Amino acid sequence: MVIRELFNDYGMPGCRTGNLYLSGYSAMGAEECFVQLYKEMLEERVPVFLINRKLSSVRAEAVCREAVGKGFRAYRINGRSSICYPFDLLKLGASDQEKADLVYGFLADPSDSSSDTDMICRYFRNCVHYLGEAFPDRPVTLQRVLSLRIEEVRDGIGRSMDLDPMEIAEECSFLDSRDLYRLWGLVSDRARALEGTGLIRVLSGTADPRDVFRGPILLVLSCEMETPERARIYDRILTGFLPVLSRICGGLASEGRAYHIFIHGSGSVSTVQLESLLALGCETEDTVLPVCLYEQSVSRLVRSHGEAVLQSFASVGVFRTNEGNFWSDFFGTSLMPEVSRSYSRRRGIFLGRALETESVVGRPRGRFEGTTVQRVEKPVYEARVFQALRDREMIFYSAFRNIRRRRQLHW
Repeated sequence: MVIRELFNDYGMPGCRTGNLYLSGYSAMGAEECFVQLYKEMLEERVPVFLINRKLSSVRAEAVCREAVGKGFRAYRINGRSSICYPFDLLKLGASDQEKADLVYGFLADPSDSSSDTDMICRYFRNCVHYLGEAFPDRPVTLQRVLSLRIEEVRDGIGRSMDLDPMEIAEECSFLDSRDLYRLWGLVSDRARALEGTGLIRVLSGTADPRDVFRGPILLVLSCEMETPERARIYDRILTGFLPVLSRICGGLASEGRAYHIFIHGSGSVSTVQLESLLALGCETEDTVLPVCLYEQSVSRLVRSHGEAVLQSFASVGVFRTNEGNFWSDFFGTSLMPEVSRSYSRRRGIFLGRALETESVVGRPRGRFEGTTVQRVEKPVYEARVFQALRDREMIFYSAFRNIRRRRQLHW
C-alpha cells in the first residue's frame, strides 16, 4: 500500500499525517499516486470526497462502481447530471443569512461585483425569511427559494409580523429597485442551467446532509470539458459545494469521525474555500489524510493561493519536476560534512621543475599535507535532484516525524 510506504505507522494508534500535498509530473507517478491513495482510503469505510475537474464521465462511473463493490454508496455530480441521494441544503444554515449564502454559493459567478453579490444575498435572505414566516409548517428548500418571484417576496415582507415597520419599509424599497430586477434575471438564467443537471432537485430533499454523508460513502465531483458553459456550471457547483463540504466534514470531525477529501487541481477552488478545508484538516489531527491535494505545478498553486498555503500541509511528496529551485529552498538546509585538502606553499623536490614546465596535468603547486572535514550549511536536496527522480520516485517530507527522505513507491 502506498499509504504504508509513506507512513510506516499507518494503522497504529497515534499515526499522524496531516494534509498531504503531491506535486510533480503526472507521467512520473504523481497523479497515479494520488489515485492509489484515494482507492486505498476506501478501505477505511469512511466518507471520501473526490474533486477532479479533469475526470471523464466514464472514469468517474468506473470509480463509483469500484466503490460500490467495496460496500460504499457512490454518488456522482458533474456539469451534466447529478446522481445523489436528495438532501436539504438549507438545513446546514443556522440563520436566514447563512441560508442565503448557501443558496448564492451555487449561483455565484466571478463576474459578480461585491455590490451585486451583496444585493443577491440580501434578496435570498428576504426569500428565506418570507417562506419561513408565511409557511412555518413547510421546510424552506432551495427549489422553493428559486421558484419565487420578486413581487411575492415584496408582498410577503410587507405583511411580516417579525420585522419592525422601519425594516419592512427598507426591504420593500430594496425589493422595488431596478438593479434587483436586473440581477434577478441573471440569477434565474443560472438557476435554469443548474436545474438541467438535476442538482437543484438533489439539494431540495428532506434529509439532513450530515446524516446522508456519513459512513461508507463516496461523492465524486467532476466535469466534462465539452463546452465553456459546462465548465461554468461545474465551477458554480464546486463553489457552492465546498462550503457544504466544510460544514459536513466539520460536523464529522466534531463527533470524532474520520473523512477524506481528495482534490485534483486547485485552479477552480477559491483561496478562501481551500484555506477553510485545509484549516479543518489541520484541526483534525487524529484523522489520517484529511485532505490530499495534487497540483502538478507548485508555481501554479502559489500563484493562485499564495505561498502561505503550503504551511497547511504537514506532508509533502514531490515527484520529478523542473521546479527544483523552489523545492530545494522548501526542503531547507542542513549541516553536512565538507572535505577539503591542504597543500604547503613549499614545492616538493620532484614537483618543482615539472610545475614550471607546460604540464597538461593540473596539480597544486605545493606538497600535499592532508585533508580536513568540517560541517557547513548545504541544501538537503540540490535543485538537480528533483529533475533526476525516476518513475514513481519522490522526495517526501513529514512535519510530524521531521523526516526528509527519498522514496521509491510500488503499486
